[in-house]
Amino acid sequence: MKKSNVIVFAIAAVLSIFLLWLWYFLGFNQIDSPLDLIISIIWWVVIVALIAGVVKVEKTRREKIRTTYVGTGFLFNSEAGTVGLSGQGAVDAIERTIANLKYDFTNTSLEDETKAAIKTVVRTKTYKPAESEDAQPTWEGEVCLAIPGAEAKPFASKEELVALLA
Repeated sequence: MKKSNVIVFAIAAVLSIFLLWLWYFLGFNQIDSPLDLIISIIWWVVIVALIAGVVKVEKTRREKIRTTYVGTGFLFNSEAGTVGLSGQGAVDAIERTIANLKYDFTNTSLEDETKAAIKTVVRTKTYKPAESEDAQPTWEGEVCLAIPGAEAKPFASKEELVALLA
């Protein structure tokens, strides 16, 4: 979740708590019905639901950004654009591309002649780079052929992805 979202939700929660405290401090709870407390609780539930919604939407957006389209001699990612595979394997190029994503809101569109050359789609659900030279990255997702109705094949490691793309 972006820092601005966290700040907005924190301000809304603190303001809600302050107003509820002020309500009781000024003694308005003595003259009004308990409906005010119920409305405040509903407001807190709305804040929590909005936070959960923003987190889910952000997770889905990041998964879409990590989607990579592989063709013969190139790959395409919506943030990185078209990347040539000059002498390196597709999996290494995908890994380098995904590791360098910034998840900003700039998108590159896929050209029509490039769309026809795409053979495989790699959807990465989770990717965490290796923490040391000896360790392997955490990489899970699915691979499918770029044809309508193609069956997606899941992978849970870099080695499985290499086997699926071979």
